[in-house]
Amino acid sequence: MRVFYILLAGVVLSGCGGDSSNEQSDSGSQDESSQDESPVADAGNDAPYPAFTIDAPQVVSLGGPVLANPKVQPVFFPGFAYATELADFTSKVGASQFWSQLTEYKVGAITQSTPITLTDADAPAATITDAQIQAWLSSRWDGTHPEFGTAPDSSTIYTLYYPSTTTIYLTGGPTGDAGAGDAGAGDAGGGNFGGSKSCSSFGGYHSNIVVGNTQVPYAVIPQCATFGQLSGVDVITATSSHELSEASTDPYVETTPAYVQTDDDHFEWMFFLGGGEIGDMCAQFPSSFYKPTDIGYYVQRNWSNAAATAGHDPCVPADGTPYANTMPVFTDTIATHGVMTKGIDVPVGQSKVLELDLFSDAPTSPWTVSAQVITRGGGQAPITLTFDNTTGQNGDKLNLTVQSTGALTGGNTQSKPSAALVITSTLGQRENLWIGVIGQ
Repeated sequence: MRVFYILLAGVVLSGCGGDSSNEQSDSGSQDESSQDESPVADAGNDAPYPAFTIDAPQVVSLGGPVLANPKVQPVFFPGFAYATELADFTSKVGASQFWSQLTEYKVGAITQSTPITLTDADAPAATITDAQIQAWLSSRWDGTHPEFGTAPDSSTIYTLYYPSTTTIYLTGGPTGDAGAGDAGAGDAGGGNFGGSKSCSSFGGYHSNIVVGNTQVPYAVIPQCATFGQLSGVDVITATSSHELSEASTDPYVETTPAYVQTDDDHFEWMFFLGGGEIGDMCAQFPSSFYKPTDIGYYVQRNWSNAAATAGHDPCVPADGTPYANTMPVFTDTIATHGVMTKGIDVPVGQSKVLELDLFSDAPTSPWTVSAQVITRGGGQAPITLTFDNTTGQNGDKLNLTVQSTGALTGGNTQSKPSAALVITSTLGQRENLWIGVIGQ
């Protein structure tokens, strides 16, 4: 089975952190004091910030290498409209504050190799598949393409920019196209995507091939007209930032994957958000997209394990505003997606009370807490959710009664019937999520 890690086309959730109204001018700056992982009490509040020890998701490595000294090799196909802008973008991103966040994953500054601008002889077909892209890329080192050098470099991300006239399918072709429905929040980043289609099911992806004995990372960026609230060149630079970040922290996803998924206790996050790489964990939130002043182009924030554990906005660089969220205290273990994960197990006809711990990393006004159940296949969930209170602030605890009024569908020998539980904290225009599992 082929494995792809992609940027899903279409932002479907609201903000992970940061007021989207500040995106245009946000420089990505964050005060150093907000990075302190020790709870600090406020003079006017007995509770520290955050008030609880945070049991946050972690993006974990499966043991593969990262790119300590990554390079990007832009490859522009004929008809791609933004070659000048993207060459400028990739030359600037490595020295930016945005990219410096990747030192947490032992990734150094990315540098740009001289862009390759292809001639009409290499014009792509109107419809191509990833298998054809792989074959094309592998053939660049047959001795007749000096612009690619004599041999591939395992630390270089060959980033292929296709024009709007080319439609890319991950597997299969037009007859196997599953359409935009594949791009839902429950679509995992890895797995069989059938005939998933560029600019409909995905906005970009990365993978790797093996040429001789060399593992070669590559990224594919189609020229999509829009993505969420973005359009034009902003779509392409934001997608590029996502794929370059992931290809640096998980360069050989096909052969020796690295930071590719969440820890088992938070496995539901990667399935709900569409993937478990550092870009996937933030890509579904409009506030993750911003234009830092030291780059001058849109990028997408990435997940930070350290910030998440400290109770800060996990999508970094944070924008400097207080981060507030609500953490469910799960005491059950549930078999789902083939792993044992934390959640709440409520047999049909029974109910349980779930404790919700409210935390922030700085003083805020009270925020509103809501919850919903998302079934695996869509449709109404036979689950009733009842709060004892729907507002609070750092240090408060709420109780959510979860009642199973009917049977969830699905389940097999490895997974019991279950659904996603999504807790939303709303403070002004900010909406932050916490994701868990309800089993039966």
